Amino acid sequence: MRQHLLVALIIITLIANVILGVELYTTLHPNVNGGTNKTIIPISNVSITYKANYSNSSLYSFSFETKLNLNILNEGKYIIGINPYGFKQLFVLIQLKDHKTIELTLNETTAMVKLNKDDRTVTMFVSGETYANLNQSQIINNLNLYIEYINNNN
Repeated sequence: MRQHLLVALIIITLIANVILGVELYTTLHPNVNGGTNKTIIPISNVSITYKANYSNSSLYSFSFETKLNLNILNEGKYIIGINPYGFKQLFVLIQLKDHKTIELTLNETTAMVKLNKDDRTVTMFVSGETYANLNQSQIINNLNLYIEYINNNN
């Protein structure tokens, strides 16, 4: 009888650990492309300036500036974020029409901001380092910039 109780407790503990592990993983690794309100922001007309990094030949520095048209259907709170990969360092600065700025980095990948319809056109400055000498389209694809509508509350 004690063996059956012990086996049952071990099985319950294993099941609970699996469930908690899945919840922890999904909390730490949110699926950026899975939301219904998220819109991937297309980036075009970009000119990238490469600078050789002489301190370490395996790193490649880049910086560029571009104009973006955000898909703002409703005024309200939005999350603007990036889901970057392949970068050693990354700094993204988005300047709105009223000169407010949104800063995104590898450590801070999302920002909540209140947007109105005047904020459709923004200027984005991107600077960073990659481990490979990437071309323009690869850097933009690895950035994975997105916007998500939250609500209309103030």
